[in-house]
Amino acid sequence: MQSLKKSFAYILMLFAFLSSINVSVASSTKAAVVYGTPFYPSDYTPEMMVYARNVETGETYSLKVAQDAEKYKMTLPAPATYIFFSWTTDKIGSFNDLDIKMGAVLSECDGSSNAICDHDDSNKHFPRPIKLTPGQVVNNLEISNYYYPREKTYLFVPTP
Repeated sequence: MQSLKKSFAYILMLFAFLSSINVSVASSTKAAVVYGTPFYPSDYTPEMMVYARNVETGETYSLKVAQDAEKYKMTLPAPATYIFFSWTTDKIGSFNDLDIKMGAVLSECDGSSNAICDHDDSNKHFPRPIKLTPGQVVNNLEISNYYYPREKTYLFVPTP
């Protein structure tokens, strides 16, 4: 009887161990990791919220990034296609004498010169989707298009 109890205990331990391995492998293969570099056109980078929105489902994932942080990491479900955008947590800009939060979007214009992103071609300021696959790692994502049309008829940065 004692031997049977020991065998049963070993089987339960082995089953628990194998179950935990399967769970961790399954969860890691269904995600992509995005390493980002916060950006703000100033001598400092304010605290901000970074967002990844699944273009198919609309589900939005967020991450608070500390002031002057050098990097951030987001783990996102994959496969999926996302747009990335950010908003400052404080009202640091102004429009019509009102303090406003500032937002940016990942677009074709990120990191580009004004010659490439002519302000008359607003199509380049729309969010640029990124398709993520399971296990993929994206390095140095920078959400840096803080462009707002002069007439403010369209805001290129999605709302959270």
